[in-house]
Amino acid sequence: MKETIEAFWRDNQRLVCLMTAAFLFFIAHPGRSNALYQLAFLVALSGELIRVWVRGFPLEGALSKEGPYALCRHPRQFGSFLMMLAFAAASSSFSHWLSTLFIWGVTYAAYRVFFLARVRADDAELRARFGQEFEAYAAEIPMFWPDLKRWEAARETTRWRFDLFASSSELRTIGVFWLVTFFLRFKMTYRL
Repeated sequence: MKETIEAFWRDNQRLVCLMTAAFLFFIAHPGRSNALYQLAFLVALSGELIRVWVRGFPLEGALSKEGPYALCRHPRQFGSFLMMLAFAAASSSFSHWLSTLFIWGVTYAAYRVFFLARVRADDAELRARFGQEFEAYAAEIPMFWPDLKRWEAARETTRWRFDLFASSSELRTIGVFWLVTFFLRFKMTYRL
């Protein structure tokens, strides 16, 4: 079962994300709190900036332990997780508790099923590829939640390159980020 879910996610990741986002958009009822929306926007923007940092960081076939990978082993997934949490918070309203409960249920399920499955699959692949080197790295660096005490090491070793970022699919994610931000604000303003 676990392998089936991981294979489905690997093969249909974009489709599942788009369908889920479209469905959640239709049931979303953003509350009237402008402060919550702004906080959610900042958290989502932080997640997107983490993803941009990761996408422009060169991976040259060796086990990367620098830059964003000095903070946690899966910084891109962590950035995506921040975005998902922020958009779930911005889509919620106490007055529409049933849709809010459903949105947070989907968010929790996505974290448990897809994010953790992806992180574990990536760890297994890195363990098979790099062996003992990965084991030492995994013992030192957290899997998902960044170790902010290592910020200086991450900042000092960053070799971000625009060409790597531009050639990745991250530009589409940025477009989706702004689209979701706009539509949530639109629904919040016009009470749709």
